[in-house]
Amino acid sequence: MFALIAGAAGAWYWLRRPDATSGSAGTLAVTAKVERRTLTERTSVRGKASYASLGVVGSPRNGVVTAVAVKAGSTITAGDELFRVQGRPVVAAPGRYPYWRSLKAGDSGVDVKQLQAGLAGAGLKPGTVDGRFGAATKVALTKWQKAHRLPATGTLDPASVAVAQWPARVGDVSVSTGASIATGATAISLTRPTMAISLDLSPAQATRVRVGNPVSINLGTRTLSGRIDRIAAVATTGDKPVYPATVTVRTPVKVADGTTLSADIALARAKDALAVPVAAVVQDGKGSAAVRVRASDGIVRSVPVRTGIQSGAYVAVSGALNEGQDVVIGPM
Repeated sequence: MFALIAGAAGAWYWLRRPDATSGSAGTLAVTAKVERRTLTERTSVRGKASYASLGVVGSPRNGVVTAVAVKAGSTITAGDELFRVQGRPVVAAPGRYPYWRSLKAGDSGVDVKQLQAGLAGAGLKPGTVDGRFGAATKVALTKWQKAHRLPATGTLDPASVAVAQWPARVGDVSVSTGASIATGATAISLTRPTMAISLDLSPAQATRVRVGNPVSINLGTRTLSGRIDRIAAVATTGDKPVYPATVTVRTPVKVADGTTLSADIALARAKDALAVPVAAVVQDGKGSAAVRVRASDGIVRSVPVRTGIQSGAYVAVSGALNEGQDVVIGPM
């Protein structure tokens, strides 16, 4: 005789177990279904946010700082105003090296070519990007100067621009409105716009974590995705050796440098695997993993299994099991 009582975690059943004397015995147990699931095994590590330095922007002239247009943590793109000295703007300009001379019609060189490339990137038409400052380049530069409230001379003043490979993130702002600043003095520091997270892996974790493994970073209100970018080949020395690792996050995010974050590293993934609750796996009489399957007639039999990835309350299993079968996860 069987009695069924509904339960939230599975189902309560009177299970009939074969008995040499009476032929059956009633035992109350909890069962759950064998399911198809995608399981991801993870390990959690605490880490610190950091941003790689790109250098600093110095003041192009002596004078009084009359405006500061950026703040720590903000992202600068080409064309943004950074600050003003003596009322004259300093604008972010793209390039690999600073301008060392004024550029005007008739000039030529790699600096002219860099200027032309920047103007073209801004949607202007400087003519052929060939390093020769011609009429089209002058017209395009004049338009750019007007758009950024600079004297529309058609001649580039090196003191009007700060050259870097934008976009970049502002690390620190060393100037304030009303303060005096000398030529070359640091005004702002720049970092890469993407955040990196420094992790310390235990020796056990380091044996399983690989470069390229996906990482989920919990920010409290949202979760970011990243990947393991680097793992040290040699552990640190000390009482608790660790393997320093770095996670690169591609999505720009406003997180303060040095912030402690929680990172979940994906170690392995099983797609569409047969899975059962961890509580369903027991040891059989030989000490091997098994699950107890309840048949439709109430008979319970032990089925040997091989366990795989565990994710939360579920574990992947392989063996003579089928999706939808009932497995015992409670006492019998």
